[in-house]
Amino acid sequence: MYYNRAMKIRKANNRIIAAILAAVLALSCLAACGKKVCYPVVKGRGIMMPFAPDPGDPAAWRTGAFGIREPVEKKSASVSPEEIDAVLVPCTAFDRRGGRCGHGAGYYDRYLAGLPAGVPKILVAFDVQETEEVAVDENDIKMNLAVTESSVYRIEA
Repeated sequence: MYYNRAMKIRKANNRIIAAILAAVLALSCLAACGKKVCYPVVKGRGIMMPFAPDPGDPAAWRTGAFGIREPVEKKSASVSPEEIDAVLVPCTAFDRRGGRCGHGAGYYDRYLAGLPAGVPKILVAFDVQETEEVAVDENDIKMNLAVTESSVYRIEA
């Protein structure tokens, strides 16, 4: 019994590691193909802005707010909302109706609200973060797509 459970956990951990590596590889490939890949920088209480670091410069990164790695502004290009083609959005929990729970400060929701209409908002999560229903309010921005290590969910409006 314990062996079977341990094997399930081990296999799940391998999928999670593979999912993380696939995401890092996908972003690296986009940058290598000449696409501008930007990352958020926390600019103050509740404010987040995207910057595109030079992918070949390790000094273009620092540890920012909340211990999260982010671009160094002076070594990165500022990116306007009109330049954004799609946004990958993290979460702590999500549902298949496009609801997401972040960390409660609203950084992503405020940023997403300022994007041009039609920019896809793609939730990136692990299967274990899915829940039946996420409590949302009028300030929460609905996602268009949810991607996990095992599935892709298209969210209907």
